Amino acid sequence: MKRCYALHSGHLAGALVVLAATSLAGWPLGSTLLTRVHPGFAAMVPSTAVAFILLGVALFARRAGQDHAGLFAKALGGLATANLLAYAWLGTAGLDPAFLALNPGDGVSLCTITCFLLAAVTLLLRLSDDAALHEVADYVGLVGLSTALAVVGGHVLHAEFLYEIGFFAAMSLPTAMLFCIAFAGLLMTDEDHEALDDGFDGPYEA
Repeated sequence: MKRCYALHSGHLAGALVVLAATSLAGWPLGSTLLTRVHPGFAAMVPSTAVAFILLGVALFARRAGQDHAGLFAKALGGLATANLLAYAWLGTAGLDPAFLALNPGDGVSLCTITCFLLAAVTLLLRLSDDAALHEVADYVGLVGLSTALAVVGGHVLHAEFLYEIGFFAAMSLPTAMLFCIAFAGLLMTDEDHEALDDGFDGPYEA
C-alpha cells in the first residue's frame, strides 16, 4: 500500500499548492470567496498561503527524493517562527498586519503557527536516516491532523464560539481544510521514494 499512498501524497501536494495560490490571489482581486469562503469567517492571510505553498513544494520534493525538501521544510519553520515572534515582540497577529490593512479578527492564529511548526517537524523527521524518527513523525503528524479536523468541526458547528478561544482565534476554514490535506499528505509519504520507480503494474504490498 505504500506505493499507492505515496502517489496520493503527490496529488495532495498539488492540491495544496493550487488552493493556497488561489487564496493568495484572492487578496489582490479583493475576493471574499477566495480568502475567507464566508463573510463571517476569518480570512487566510498571505503569509499563511505562502507557508502552504512552501509545504506543498516540500511534499513534492520529498516524494521525488530531492535533497532540497529539507530546505523548504526549514523555510516553512522559519516563517512560522517569524509569525510567532511577531506575536511576542510586535503584539500583532503574525507578520501580515505590518504589511496589510486587515479586518478585525484577521491574522495568523497561534493554532495556525503551531500546525505549521508541527508540519515542518513531521517532514524533517521523515527526512531523517533514523527509522525510529519516522514513527515519531507519524505521531506528530497525527496531532496536527487531529487539530485541523477539530477546527473544521468547530466551523461547521459554531465558528463564533471557536473564535472566542484565543488559541484558535483567526484560524480560517480554508486554513483548517488545507491543514487536513497537508497532514494527510505528510502521513502518506513513502519511506522509500525509490519504490515509486517500480511502477504500479503489480499487486500492492500490504
